[in-house]
Amino acid sequence: AGWRPPPAGRIGEEIVLGLIKIAEDGLFEDSRSHHKLPEQQTQRERLLACSCAAESLATLKNLASRNVLPGSTITPLASSLCRLLSAAETDISNNTECKQTEDSVFDKGISTQKTFVASNSAEILWMMLSNESTCCQASDSLLDAIDVDLSLNEADSENGNVDDSIYSASGSIRALSAAMFGDPPSVKGVPLLRFFWEPVINLLGKVASTIFRGSCNSLQVGFSLVDDQMNPITLSKSVCRKKQLLVIVLEIVLALRRLIDSEMVYGNGDLCPNEWMSLIKALDVGLSPWLMYPAIFDEQFKAGKIQNIDQNLQ
Repeated sequence: AGWRPPPAGRIGEEIVLGLIKIAEDGLFEDSRSHHKLPEQQTQRERLLACSCAAESLATLKNLASRNVLPGSTITPLASSLCRLLSAAETDISNNTECKQTEDSVFDKGISTQKTFVASNSAEILWMMLSNESTCCQASDSLLDAIDVDLSLNEADSENGNVDDSIYSASGSIRALSAAMFGDPPSVKGVPLLRFFWEPVINLLGKVASTIFRGSCNSLQVGFSLVDDQMNPITLSKSVCRKKQLLVIVLEIVLALRRLIDSEMVYGNGDLCPNEWMSLIKALDVGLSPWLMYPAIFDEQFKAGKIQNIDQNLQ
């Protein structure tokens, strides 16, 4: 029936932020320790926590659908929803891979609730990005989350905040690219976001390229598809060993694939010159090096120029 009256003022802001905190606490309950509790009780608490997270997001979706979310909550909401979207889908994927043999009733219930968390988060983000009154705030929050440097050194990679930034960045890329480019051919992008295409494509290429930046214990090789001057590629053990960082690269690949499908496969390729140049540059500096990466790495490793490389690089 809806929320009567809609949340407003300081109290309304606290209510909305309280709901998103319930969702975050519920989803990340899995990572907390329950060593002193019996297994069945632990499973029940996990199911209850995930159910609370899903219900909280359902309430927020109701408010977003009526465009009554307090303006001061849009930025923190967008950031939290991206973390929830990415974390929930990651957990669902991991459970699908790891729990093929023993799927208890609790496991299935937890997985179902996490699916609701992911879908509700994605729907709320879409509503925020497609509404004129919230579009700019939500987009700015997502762009800030996407603008990360993947050339983290080994010490930074072990920092507890890295995981949150990875969740935020990957969820932001997924949500923003889906809203901008749609899901061709069935879903069209939000026309309101066309203004952001060029800067977003530039940002995606820049972020993807940072994984090749120099660091200690790395090898640099020149490579470029379109430039006369060779761009340096850095083969860094400390970066590639952190598999989470590659999740962002994959999200960028999928985002650019959405753009290409939307405009070239199912559309008419109606990109302006600046957008074409941004796309070509993003493919060149961010993605094309991966075409040569395995071959270059294998050649240098066999030549003895790279020693003691972690197995995750192969």
